[in-house]
Amino acid sequence: MNQLADQLQDANRVCEKANQYFEEARDILDEERRKRNIAKGFIYGFVFVGIAAFVWCQLMSRWPLVYASIPLFLGGVVIFAADAIFDKNSPKVLKKAETYNKKGKQLITENESVLSIIPDDYWYPLATNYLYKAIAYGRADSIKEALQLYDEQLHRWKMEEASSNIARQLEKQIRALQSISTSVDANTASRYFTRLR
Repeated sequence: MNQLADQLQDANRVCEKANQYFEEARDILDEERRKRNIAKGFIYGFVFVGIAAFVWCQLMSRWPLVYASIPLFLGGVVIFAADAIFDKNSPKVLKKAETYNKKGKQLITENESVLSIIPDDYWYPLATNYLYKAIAYGRADSIKEALQLYDEQLHRWKMEEASSNIARQLEKQIRALQSISTSVDANTASRYFTRLR
């Protein structure tokens, strides 16, 4: 392997490791968001049941207003408690995610000399891996050629994704038209047999 391929391989390793840190931070924040959303769903469900009980009691007049107000009161307490718990845990989670982000940024900063052979717009694993392979497998002889190959490939990937999205939309429309056609055929047959009777 030539020296340029070795340098690109090192740059790729740095970008992959930094990306792992960034993804870990993103995963931590996504998990926290997911937990919050689940808890909010339970809380809002509890409050909804409380409001429904309150309205039902008012309409049926079977229970005094005090009993109907209990679920509303408990719902408010649960909302307050849940917000307090999440607010207490949020700084810890944010700090943990920020730690991973800092590790990724620090890794990039420490290895800027390794990454300097490619423009900073390409400092992510997909690009660095493609550039490395283009040089290592002899498809390009310079960074400039490898970047041009990558940009062309990226354009092809975008076009393929767009055409596959169009194909999916057409497939949905065809299914919709087929179901309309089936229902029209069924209605026509039904009317025909009704007339025969």
